[in-house]
Amino acid sequence: MSWLDETSEHAKVMRCHREHREHWVVIQRNCNFSAFSGYHETPSDYSAVQCQMTGCFRIWRTKAAYVETLRDGSYLRWSNARLLAIVGAW
Repeated sequence: MSWLDETSEHAKVMRCHREHREHWVVIQRNCNFSAFSGYHETPSDYSAVQCQMTGCFRIWRTKAAYVETLRDGSYLRWSNARLLAIVGAW
């Protein structure tokens, strides 16, 4: 079975390979920051996870149980120029 969710184009972009799991970190654990709350921390059932594997850096929100097994991490930002230098032309 493919790691892609064939039912959603959006899921194809946002999901990450399970083989990258050792590089997954939680960047927002059980909270969110939204315009509705004035960008203050608000408790949530969901956590934001980022893959910090070079060339991936996908981010998704989930309330899956595996989040509890992941370490906390910092959000990594990458410019398009830096990403292109790392992964080459798309």
